[in-house]
Amino acid sequence: HNFFNINNLTYECCYCAGFIMSDGYISKKQVQIAIHEQDIKVLKFIKNCIKCSAKINRKKTKYNNGIRLSISSSRIIKDLKDTFGIIKRKTGKEKFPKNLTKKLTWSFILGYFDGDGCIWLSNNKYPVIEIVCASKSFLQDLKRFVTFGKISYTSNKSAYRYRIHNKKDVKYFVKKMTIDM
Repeated sequence: HNFFNINNLTYECCYCAGFIMSDGYISKKQVQIAIHEQDIKVLKFIKNCIKCSAKINRKKTKYNNGIRLSISSSRIIKDLKDTFGIIKRKTGKEKFPKNLTKKLTWSFILGYFDGDGCIWLSNNKYPVIEIVCASKSFLQDLKRFVTFGKISYTSNKSAYRYRIHNKKDVKYFVKKMTIDM
């Protein structure tokens, strides 16, 4: 289980770590990812990448039909912390990885975006990219890496959002996230 080890980094590994950073959590002995069932392909992809034998379980809540993948591995927990800074109770303490190559960083961003990002059309029909995070410093480091975009509070002030409004910048951002994947 050295999938997330610093000496073994791949595009898939960095994508998975980005997704875990956004939509996963670490308990005492497990990494868990709980998402809406419509996104089952993402969990299957992560499960296959990690070569995990755990089952994807259904989890019904009063809000939606969820699914969960629970991975029991102290090695994976350690490597996620050491390589990507993903820790228990990470909300608000997320750290943007600075030890990756540019291409691997874009793979990480794609994983994070698939968990806590979206593309929508503004009133003037231009695409807008938005990524939400409870950690302002994570988004500041993301902005420094990308070199454009704006950071603001979400409307309920419970998190921050990074937005890209410029049509040319949106196109560049999408291209960089998907190149070589």
